[in-house]
Amino acid sequence: MQRLFIALPVKKEVILLLKPASDFLRKYNSILKVVSQDNLHITMQFLGECEDKLAERIISNFNSINIQRDEIPFTVTGIGVFPDAQRASVIWIGLQTDERIIEPILNSIYEFTSQFGFKKEKRKFIPHLTLARVKRGKKIDKNLLEFIENNKNKRFGESSFNKLVLFSSKLTPKGPIYTELKSIDFV
Repeated sequence: MQRLFIALPVKKEVILLLKPASDFLRKYNSILKVVSQDNLHITMQFLGECEDKLAERIISNFNSINIQRDEIPFTVTGIGVFPDAQRASVIWIGLQTDERIIEPILNSIYEFTSQFGFKKEKRKFIPHLTLARVKRGKKIDKNLLEFIENNKNKRFGESSFNKLVLFSSKLTPKGPIYTELKSIDFV
């Protein structure tokens, strides 16, 4: 079995832009699990646990996804929580990008994965990077809420996505390990 997902990984420059926010969140390691900066990405579609034969078919056909695209520019802006401040489970940073660019890519991914039995995601796609997850049974405190509120509209900088990647994910006690299996470079 392989745990697979398709994503747009961020460039190193984004990791540097977000380092101060990640460092601040690490002070709360008793209630938060901060995402490794090397793992920052936008998940386009999570495929989950796939039998080996299915995973092999997905991997060998990945480059057939019909994407003809320049790099995708985005602005890194605003920190927030899912689902809300009272029941926060994820602390995220927003990405503003042109939905007219992202939507055809998503549709191409859904078209590709549908041939393997996967369904199109029903929830609206919200471009974001997960910075931290709130540990089970924990709540974010007043200082953390204040940090989020003070940064909800902050503009951190700009960058672009330059490739679409099929990743495998191995869950470990220290956090997931992502391995790039295939990629499609944007020109």
